Amino acid sequence: MPVRPAMKTLSILTLACCVQQALAAPAGEGPRCSGETPAQHSLALQPGKSTLLRLPEPVASRSIGNPAVAQAMLVAPDTLYLAGVDIGSTNMVVQGKSGKCSLIELVVGMDVAGLKGTLAELLPQEKNIRVTAAGDALVLSGTVDDGATLVQVLELAQAYVRRPVQPLAVARAAEEKGAQSAP
Repeated sequence: MPVRPAMKTLSILTLACCVQQALAAPAGEGPRCSGETPAQHSLALQPGKSTLLRLPEPVASRSIGNPAVAQAMLVAPDTLYLAGVDIGSTNMVVQGKSGKCSLIELVVGMDVAGLKGTLAELLPQEKNIRVTAAGDALVLSGTVDDGATLVQVLELAQAYVRRPVQPLAVARAAEEKGAQSAP
């Protein structure tokens, strides 16, 4: 019995799809790296900010562990555009055309340096303010000269964070309290 042309075409298309699926990597599998993977290096980002990462060779593939924390887009054969999305950390595997892979730790945190720079520029006389990050908050510690400066520091911090933490003390008020409690 002769095979109809439509059935023959369908059989060839089915065979082509099966071969293509067999050659494709499984959905959950990452890049197939060749050679040794160099030591992991770390890159710091802030939510809503980005940077360009130039690599030593053109990129064949990239994979980010948690795209809710950071995202990567290829903007040139050897350059990735990395954007911080939310507070946290994840890693990225980048495979070059040669098959070699790089492992990059992406840490997305609060913009501590940005707030420190703003405080130094706008309040240069206030030398005793420390800024650190704790998860999705900035921790301000130290002392300031007066209550008005404290309000100004907190307003500036608010621009950099979702929820500021306030263990700052007014220097004169702390000194007066100490003097009052002395015998």
